[in-house]
Amino acid sequence: MLEGYMMNLCLLLSYLFVFGHSFKQDMFSLAAKPTARIRAGLILGVLGGLLVVFSIPTWEGSETRVSMRSIALVLAGVFGGVYAALPAALLIAVTRLFFFGVNEIAIHSAGLILLIGWVSGQVGAKFEWPRAAAFHLLNVFQLLVFGLYLLYQETPFFLTIFLQQVIVSVLGGTLAYYVVSYLLTSNSLTDELKKSEQRYRDLSENYNGVLNRVTEVIYQTDNDGRWTYLNPAWEAVSEYSVAETLGHYVFEYGSPEEVQDNQEALEHIKGQPTTRLQVKLVTKSGSVKWVEALSEPLLGEDGKTIGTTGTLMDITERKEAELRMVSDMELSKRIQQSVLPAPHYSQAVTFRGSYVPSSQLSGDMYTWRVYDCGTSAAIIIDVMGHGVSSSLVSMYIHAFLQNMLASVSDPVQIMDLLNKHLCQLFKSNYNDTIVYCTALCVQINPAARQVHYVNAGHPYGIGIRDDGKVEELSAGGLTLGIDYHANYQLGMFSYETAARILLYTDGLFEVYDTSPRATFCRLRDELVTLYNEPIEKLLVKLELEMNSGGSWPDDICLLAIEARV
Repeated sequence: MLEGYMMNLCLLLSYLFVFGHSFKQDMFSLAAKPTARIRAGLILGVLGGLLVVFSIPTWEGSETRVSMRSIALVLAGVFGGVYAALPAALLIAVTRLFFFGVNEIAIHSAGLILLIGWVSGQVGAKFEWPRAAAFHLLNVFQLLVFGLYLLYQETPFFLTIFLQQVIVSVLGGTLAYYVVSYLLTSNSLTDELKKSEQRYRDLSENYNGVLNRVTEVIYQTDNDGRWTYLNPAWEAVSEYSVAETLGHYVFEYGSPEEVQDNQEALEHIKGQPTTRLQVKLVTKSGSVKWVEALSEPLLGEDGKTIGTTGTLMDITERKEAELRMVSDMELSKRIQQSVLPAPHYSQAVTFRGSYVPSSQLSGDMYTWRVYDCGTSAAIIIDVMGHGVSSSLVSMYIHAFLQNMLASVSDPVQIMDLLNKHLCQLFKSNYNDTIVYCTALCVQINPAARQVHYVNAGHPYGIGIRDDGKVEELSAGGLTLGIDYHANYQLGMFSYETAARILLYTDGLFEVYDTSPRATFCRLRDELVTLYNEPIEKLLVKLELEMNSGGSWPDDICLLAIEARV
């Protein structure tokens, strides 16, 4: 008999583990579809049928048998409700009748099986009890039904048989319940793991697909500056394969003359959150490309830097365009400076100019003309704005002035003609001027010992007469190019034997970092202090101050004039 118990127990466990892959939440759950729960009931029904076939005689030669068949019914009810319990009960009942014949006991037994299946299904489906509690309760129920049936049949040795069934049901049932619960949990975790792995594979494939399609190079290096990762875009940029590059030092692919700079830059990146650099890259064929590197430190799990990561973008075309633009701007600056007149020295007048270029093109300029009658005229101009457009306008105005000054020397007439020309030339469709400039024009008349001038919105010029009186050259009118009908007032001061005049553009405000008035007062004091010194000394001193600050955002023009009798 003990051998029979062990064989049934082994049969139960073997069946559960052999078909363990079928015990999943989408079948063994009250929330599963009815068809899925019917399949779960059939699986447990087969188990119950096997347990019926291998049921255990209560003693040798006895027709009364004990088995674990009801355990399968209770499991079906608890894990699948009515949809699982009834198919399991029908299958077990049919198996009972098929293998042990159709007789009164077999029919009674089949009826009890159906009763236990129906009750187990109803309890499992309608009562929201914990599964373990529902299972043990139903297990006790099926034992009570079995015991009542034995009493009804007045079965000999009732107590012995009932105790055997209790032992089989309690031990086998408890073990079966926890095995099924384990299989459900294990399969659920396995399914989730498989789904997670599939999501990871899909994500990895998508990620790698993106990395393989982007045109920017994505890279990683170690702390020593060796490549540890490169996406395929590296091959298009450098002409080297990824395989032959990994493990090599980053600076091996840079310009030879920049190796030291690149090593220092790599060290600098490690301590910075984000760094953007433009470096030269020498390709496998020997050509040079410009790349922009966006880098940041790569941190390990302990928060320490283990390398760098970032992107490389091929900016060769943009960089070459920038270099061409810089070259063109330098050429434009040289051309712009080349048209500035050389210093003029004569008995009646001295003109000496100074030009300090800015970091970009601008529209500052000056020019003068000495006439045969002894009269001379000079003008300083500042075209508003910066860049190529201001430079071109300045060059145009210079050409226009050269023609006009050949026949016109009166400051009012010069300003009026220049203003009308600018208004006509640069007039927009909306009747608004798009280009304007400030200017200060001076006429020296040694015979009359007078200085005439017109200021068109320009920083005030400074005049000093031989008696020490300072003149503020402020009379004039509107900035040129604003109003076609603008009127300009003539300013004038006289001198006895000599006078000095200093004209300048507004770039000087940034040198002194002061207001226009403060700049005027500072230059006035310099002019007064150095009045008896050669005029060159004044310009040298001012040029030293202008050049001491490096590159300025705006051009600076100075024009020093000395009139004598």
